[in-house]
Amino acid sequence: MQSGPSNFTIFAKTPGHIYLGIKPTPRVNIVNAGKPICSVTVVHFRWLNILQIVIGWLYFTAWTVSFYPQFILNCRRKSVVGFNFDFAVLNVIGFFFYSIYNIGLYWIPLIQEQYIQRNPLGSVPVQENDLAFALHAFLISLLTALQILCYERGRQRVSKTCIGIIILIIIYTIIICILGKVQVTEWLDTFYFLSYIKLFISFIKYAPQALMNFRRKSTVGWSIGNIILDFTGGILSIAQMFIIAYNTNDVSSITGSPIKLGLGVLSIGFDILFMVQHWCLYPSSSSSPSSLSSTSSSSSPTSSSRSSREILNKSEKRDLKIEVTE
Repeated sequence: MQSGPSNFTIFAKTPGHIYLGIKPTPRVNIVNAGKPICSVTVVHFRWLNILQIVIGWLYFTAWTVSFYPQFILNCRRKSVVGFNFDFAVLNVIGFFFYSIYNIGLYWIPLIQEQYIQRNPLGSVPVQENDLAFALHAFLISLLTALQILCYERGRQRVSKTCIGIIILIIIYTIIICILGKVQVTEWLDTFYFLSYIKLFISFIKYAPQALMNFRRKSTVGWSIGNIILDFTGGILSIAQMFIIAYNTNDVSSITGSPIKLGLGVLSIGFDILFMVQHWCLYPSSSSSPSSLSSTSSSSSPTSSSRSSREILNKSEKRDLKIEVTE
């Protein structure tokens, strides 16, 4: 048997992923021989691989920046009136579970091994930008929700429906974790089930804000900049998944991360709804309150000055009339 390092060349026939390892023999005992040593990815086009990396960081940037327009708007107005509290609270909970899911698939070896066993020719669908986005989104969502405690909020409050949903989520989480602990389900499935909470929240969290805009016939207090950036991130996220699937002949890059695909589709759908509300249904609502206040404030001195002039003119006329009579 040859000792020392060996050089060898691998020729690929089709695109895809493969994990290289060592196959033990009866005469040779190798520790952890069943575990893969390294992964090899074969692609159709190298430029497409570079493109999907660029797109990944672009959608990460768009989605990351999308949280700040609402946060800045609340700071400038010193008010959260018009910003739905149910949306704020559900957003924090959703990104908490999304962070847990990304941490599991990116950092925990056991979760990665279970995924590779199910998808031997695939790769773990969580990239560095996915993990960075999830953690950042949770933190900025938490800070935005805390603004509710600091700024003027009028009569707004978290609805009883939202509180009921939170209680159901807690019960669901406890049950799922118990099933994973007693090995009724694998830990990979446990993390999948927890990630579905984020998908569920993304499906319902926009509804309270859309309904509030409809009832108020206004989008004042709701940042359209957030929507534009979120829409851009959703388009780029889905585009990256399809580019990877084509370039590596790996459909699992789409089907292996239903939470990522679902988030992209849901964000695009609701973002279109909010853009229609802002620009088509209530186009003048964003400027009407401020314009009305500025108009009233600017017109009041003018009206008072005009009335004072009229009184002065009348008094002058009376004086003139008296002088003529005398």
